Amino acid sequence: MKINFLFVIFLIALFSHGNLLASEKIKSYSWFWMFYENEKTESRETFVIRPLFLKNKYDNSTFFSIMPPLGYWNSINKNNDSWNAFFGFVGAVDYTGSSGIKDYDFGVYPFLFYGDSKDKKDQYLSVWPFGGTIKGKLAMDKITLYGFPSVFLFVFYPPSAVLSLQTSAYVLASLVPLFATYEKNDYKGWSILWPLISVGSGDKRKDFRILPFYSSSHKKDRYDSFTVLLLFNYKKSYTRKDEIETLFVFPFYGHKRSKSGYLKATTLLWPFFSWGYNKKAEDYQYNLPWPFVQIQDSKTPKIKKRIFWPFYGYHRYAGNDMEFITPFYINLKKKAKSFSSNYYNLFFILNYDERNYKVSHKYYGKNWKYYKIWPLLHFEYNDKGDFTFRMVSLFPFRDTDGYEKLYSPLFSLVEYQNIGNVEKRFGFL
Repeated sequence: MKINFLFVIFLIALFSHGNLLASEKIKSYSWFWMFYENEKTESRETFVIRPLFLKNKYDNSTFFSIMPPLGYWNSINKNNDSWNAFFGFVGAVDYTGSSGIKDYDFGVYPFLFYGDSKDKKDQYLSVWPFGGTIKGKLAMDKITLYGFPSVFLFVFYPPSAVLSLQTSAYVLASLVPLFATYEKNDYKGWSILWPLISVGSGDKRKDFRILPFYSSSHKKDRYDSFTVLLLFNYKKSYTRKDEIETLFVFPFYGHKRSKSGYLKATTLLWPFFSWGYNKKAEDYQYNLPWPFVQIQDSKTPKIKKRIFWPFYGYHRYAGNDMEFITPFYINLKKKAKSFSSNYYNLFFILNYDERNYKVSHKYYGKNWKYYKIWPLLHFEYNDKGDFTFRMVSLFPFRDTDGYEKLYSPLFSLVEYQNIGNVEKRFGFL
């Protein structure tokens, strides 16, 4: 016991950082070793039974999980209640729109899709391998599927092994519907063995496709395009004042040019060699060869990129800066309206993260810093007086309300937490 007490004093002395402001008031806190923890503050409640269960409740939202990602996790806020399970293959969303009408969607991918609502346009059901209707998915208002015949390959020509290329091919083929229809506003189409054969039309749009031989697409005053043998591709796009022509002979040659001459781009042996400009955006790009040499200067949006992989790289875009020196040193900077951040990573082991806010944030305060030597330890603190230290830190990423909260205490050796100089906690083994 004496050794533990001295170790606490050592940690406090080592990582102390002056007079800090008090954090929000803690109403109650209880725990049992690494397995149980329950904390209540003015705005948050956390309840954990490790490694089984985690619940975080905030002012307007709740998140809880049971052994994710294999198990179950659920997120709830004012207008949305969504949950997922089994690596995300099973899930549901209960949503209330701005009109006040509730919309419920449930899926077991790829076997079952179900939707229910007081509005009939949001009611649907699809059951694999028979078919059915799906609404509001894949950028379409309505998709109707009729049968998945390739599933019978498993019956008449069983694969030689469960884990084989043949089995994988059967699975992919079993997801292709025999016949399908789809709608989007005034546009209606149908397909046989999608995506091989497809025909669609609307007031302004027409599409026709027989893969891999030929496909064409037309939208009035927008574009005309066609493809032959998936190798020869041509498209002409129309704007108010110009026309843009794109030609691509995969993968040997391609170009994109405007009739007015403001835009011109060329590629050889795509994607390795490409260069071009856009005078309207004052954008100039060179990839010679990609991804090893990438150079770009743009005024709208403001972009500056110099990448010479794997030796050095710099990319600046809309207040976000990225710089690397070999893959072992990375620096990310961000400037937003409310805060700025600065992140460093060295050899994927040493991590430093800092945030500075114009107005004090409930969690980060006005200044927050985070250090990690993975997997040995991590610690973080802010100017409100909050400080956390952990040894060992198992996860290379930071996820305080999810995986770290649920699993890390099972593996950590030492934990210390100072909450606004109001309450201090220490855990050993």
